[in-house]
Amino acid sequence: IQQHESSPHAAAITSVTWSEDGKRYATTSRDRTAKVFELEGDRLLVSYAMHERSVGGIAWLADGPVTADETGRLRSLPMEDANYVRATLDRLPAKLFRLYSIDNTLIVPSLPEFRSLQLKTESYEEGKDKEGKPKKKWRSWFEDRWS
Repeated sequence: IQQHESSPHAAAITSVTWSEDGKRYATTSRDRTAKVFELEGDRLLVSYAMHERSVGGIAWLADGPVTADETGRLRSLPMEDANYVRATLDRLPAKLFRLYSIDNTLIVPSLPEFRSLQLKTESYEEGKDKEGKPKKKWRSWFEDRWS
């Protein structure tokens, strides 16, 4: 990673993670944002600014980054749209904590125990388009692996 002449965030960086292929990295900050950069050239690819509080954790799953903010909310963020959240989970302690991932499983250390979550996605049809073809939609959610 090249050294930035100025910080890519307006406040302290709280966490960093790398994509599985090692070509991108993501950072979180007390400025309520998460950002994804291309490793080669250090180019900003996407900036997520929808967090209500400081963002303390980030991990990379196959579908993109997942963040945890100070409110206790997890967010699965797609690389294609900085204004969209694929899935959320709100039942975590309201504090800053780190996230970890292994084999497309999210590990959330929320005292007194830690949780193992997977991001699940399924397609469904909702209505028809102008040509009468079914409109395909997607929904995603975090599933607790130990429940």
